[in-house]
Amino acid sequence: MIGYDQLGIVKKRRGNRIEEDSPRNAYATNDGRWVAISASSDRTFARLAKAIGRTDLVTDPRFSDNPARIRNDAVLDEIVAAWMSERSSAEIIDVLERFDVVAGLIYDVADVFEDPQYRARENIVGVLDPDFGQVKMPGVVPRFSRTPGSVRFSGGALGRDNEQIFGALGLGLERLERLRTEQVV
Repeated sequence: MIGYDQLGIVKKRRGNRIEEDSPRNAYATNDGRWVAISASSDRTFARLAKAIGRTDLVTDPRFSDNPARIRNDAVLDEIVAAWMSERSSAEIIDVLERFDVVAGLIYDVADVFEDPQYRARENIVGVLDPDFGQVKMPGVVPRFSRTPGSVRFSGGALGRDNEQIFGALGLGLERLERLRTEQVV
């Protein structure tokens, strides 16, 4: 944001990468999961290199500091991706946590449903839906102590409130029916 505000820089998409950080990406594991890492600082990169058994990377001139790693990020990305692809997500997270590397498992929806922190924070709530019965939906985030908010309904059927809304706009039922016939609403 500051780059744009002060210099007019508009960053281009590079997938999970960021132009000024390397290595920083999401990597496939051998159990079909994805782990994201960010190791752009020299100290974090040194811990990553040690974690993956490649301390030689720290003294390699191509990776000696973040600017060098950025210039050689494709090669570095391949090295990290190869290490990740040979291991399970659980093994990777265990190793990277032990070496204090900034990393995290990328959740799919099943992970979100099973995560105890999501449950404890009530980030998934159940509401009654007229078509499906009880359904799970995202809770209100953020939740404030004095005004926590709540999810009261699932949204309802498409067009459920058309008469009320069109009436509030001063459009009669005849106009609404014509729009339905013309398949506008």
